[in-house]
Amino acid sequence: MKVVLISPSPPKIWVTPRVVPLGLAYIAAVLEHEGHRVKVLDFNVEKLDQEDLLALLVKEAPEAVGVTATTPLIKQAWRICKMAKESCEATTVIGGPHASALPDESLEKPYVDIVVREEGEGTIIEVCGNIEKDLSLRRIRGISYKEDVKIVHNPPSELRDLDSLPFPAYHLFKYPRLYGSPQPLISNRVPAANIMTSRGCPWNCMFCAKIASSRSWRARSSENVVEEWRWLVDKFKVREIGIVDDCFTLHKRHALKICELLIKEGLDIPWCTPNGVRADTLDRELLSAMKRAGCYHIDIGAESGNQDVLNTIRKGETLDQIKEAVAIAKDVGLKVTMYFMIGNIGENKETMLDTIRFAKKLNPDYVQFTVATPYPGSKLYEIVRKEGKLLMDNWELYGHYEGRAFFEYGDVTKELVEETYKRAYREFYMRPKYAFKLLMRKGTWRNMVNIAKGFLHFI
Repeated sequence: MKVVLISPSPPKIWVTPRVVPLGLAYIAAVLEHEGHRVKVLDFNVEKLDQEDLLALLVKEAPEAVGVTATTPLIKQAWRICKMAKESCEATTVIGGPHASALPDESLEKPYVDIVVREEGEGTIIEVCGNIEKDLSLRRIRGISYKEDVKIVHNPPSELRDLDSLPFPAYHLFKYPRLYGSPQPLISNRVPAANIMTSRGCPWNCMFCAKIASSRSWRARSSENVVEEWRWLVDKFKVREIGIVDDCFTLHKRHALKICELLIKEGLDIPWCTPNGVRADTLDRELLSAMKRAGCYHIDIGAESGNQDVLNTIRKGETLDQIKEAVAIAKDVGLKVTMYFMIGNIGENKETMLDTIRFAKKLNPDYVQFTVATPYPGSKLYEIVRKEGKLLMDNWELYGHYEGRAFFEYGDVTKELVEETYKRAYREFYMRPKYAFKLLMRKGTWRNMVNIAKGFLHFI
């Protein structure tokens, strides 16, 4: 069967990493493995407009069109499904975290046929097999669909053994020609690639929507990971890799084993952790091993510089653990980026200023401040809808890192959040000693245009 898979274009933020969307690449790989003819379109890197897409759909005439969508991309996913339904009468399928959290919202659209909830590699094989044979969808776990005018939610799918998955279908993307580093403001190594060594996270942070992956942590074997690592290096000449687990360092033994094998196999090319890791999972032994294995940059999700706020959002770690992790990472020679949020539930002006002061005190190489965002599927979303005030009803705005406030709750007001967000960037990056150090840092001048565009928001 002929299948077209599409990744919509992200909203225009400062710098969008141009990396292969791993979720879609895995879906493409399992479908190809089952004998389906698969074509992939990645609107993040391909210069295509609606007319181009329409022409391609008419030419390819696929029996099924699958679209992956985060919250900011869901409206684009709907538009693509509408075009696919009208142009070639394809069965339309949406996957990804947003549709998984709110399947009814998508299925209320007359041009959306099926929602694949949560992890989709096993589910999509059954879906396409049944479409090809014109069979009922009733027995397929992990989907929501329409039966006449009724929306049906089948039971959740069973989690697959990650080692059983084929490697992502990089050959179906315009790779490596159009793809760059997972850290575009820090590195210009090309080609680069992302890799997943585990899925799931057992913590229950209020702001996190654990929809696309489970709270049940499962890992690939270290041998399987390193086999893919070598495949990326040998076949695609990859010069940098981003490990994009929910938290690569969650299980120390697993992370150490991968590091040991990378060193043993001589695969210590530069790598980083762009999705972030928890500070309380880091110690000197692990960080030293990561450094020896080629890790050059680690991202740490700190979230707040106030302990009461960390407790409220159920982060499950302490300020002392964060301080210690940053100190050790610097000491072993790793560059450090820290992620913080402004405007979580339980915040006020003083707690937000605590976060700014904490970031400056730790003085990592880079920080990223974002406004707390109530994504569907998160506890934060549930609380704000019931007890607070949502300020945005346009999902497309959820992907703009421009300091807009998304909700009001208690002392968290729109004016306070947006003012403090800009203040955070100004106070951290415009310190004279830091600014001089940044200008002297290797690679800064290469990325000066992108950096300048970003700072225009805060002046």
